[in-house]
Amino acid sequence: MFKVSDKEIMSLVRESFNKELKDRGLIKEEAEGGKVQIDTGCDKIPAYPALSLNKLVGKKQPTDVDARQFRGILERVGVNVEGSDVASRIQSLNKIINDTLQSDMEGIALDQMVSRFVFLDSFLTLLDRASYEPQMAGLLLEPLIAAALKGQQKGGTQVISDFEVAGPDIDAGISLKLKSDNLVTGSMILFIKGLLLHGEIGFYHVRKLRQPKSDVVDAISMTYHSVQRPPELVTYFIDLIKEIRTRDLVVTDKMDGIDNTDEIKRIFAEVDNLFPTPEALASSEYLDPQGDFKREIETKVAKKFFSDISERTPKGLTTVHFSTLDVGTDLGVIRLPSTKELRLSAAKAINKLNDDVAGLYKSIGLLSCIMKNYTSSADIGRDVFAEKASEYATDILNTAQKISSPKQK
Repeated sequence: MFKVSDKEIMSLVRESFNKELKDRGLIKEEAEGGKVQIDTGCDKIPAYPALSLNKLVGKKQPTDVDARQFRGILERVGVNVEGSDVASRIQSLNKIINDTLQSDMEGIALDQMVSRFVFLDSFLTLLDRASYEPQMAGLLLEPLIAAALKGQQKGGTQVISDFEVAGPDIDAGISLKLKSDNLVTGSMILFIKGLLLHGEIGFYHVRKLRQPKSDVVDAISMTYHSVQRPPELVTYFIDLIKEIRTRDLVVTDKMDGIDNTDEIKRIFAEVDNLFPTPEALASSEYLDPQGDFKREIETKVAKKFFSDISERTPKGLTTVHFSTLDVGTDLGVIRLPSTKELRLSAAKAINKLNDDVAGLYKSIGLLSCIMKNYTSSADIGRDVFAEKASEYATDILNTAQKISSPKQK
């Protein structure tokens, strides 16, 4: 049996008590080699979590993404397509795409950096080998352009418009063509229907360009051709319906000497009442793509108004058929980087974002660290704290300004 002296007991109690106070931050800690300094422990600030580039760049989009979802993305990142008509909006969109692809990320504000990344990443997906299939490319490109032009996606087998653009001075249906040749083709009956509904149908043609003997798309050319509804189209179409509905009566009248004048007048009046607007005409049975009058209607209307952009097929159908090189408005050629180059550009955008935010995060962490040291240690004077706090606060301000409004080259 041994005896512990009162002095030893007091020493153990004091050591345990001081340890508890230190753990709770109630007394100053002793740094290695001396007292707590203003920046003691600040080198242990956690690093800003780096972004996972492999997951961010080239992320596959679901095939059911729509224009509304894309529009929300573009509005949040500040993409603003300008123009009071479809053609000028498309030109504005082309400029944004071209500027985005051709410029680097130096001197770009944070919001614009994110905006450019979204565009770069969207085009990366379009240029991916899996997107060479027209269906997949269309599914991705259509909602992106519809959103940028502030349009509503339509699609389906009953309309020629992939999306519709409406506004105070705009009412147009847009048929988007993503192809490797310069030919625009489509349903004539749906084209006529679209003109009645909107007054204008625009063909936005994106042609994929490749080097000889290469499958890699390295550029795209863009043309736009719009067709306005001829002023006489509605009247002509109504007269055509009247002719179709009364021709049996006319034939009977001529063959049998029966007077069908009153019945013909009644039918004429009925047709006028049934179709008071172009929209009413567009929804009639006479413009049903599967209807009995399809071939007759599209043939006669095309011959009357659209012989320059139509073609008669060997099967007797009349289709929209024209070369954008002949009638389209050339919007220019945009050189596309390779998938590898585009991936590097998109990664560069995210890397710069990561570096800038990491710098801001570090400065905030350092300021927080010296505040903690100042409040926990009586040995740190106000003058030392003020000097360091001013330094880190200035770093925070400068980094934030650099991110939000960088100096342009």
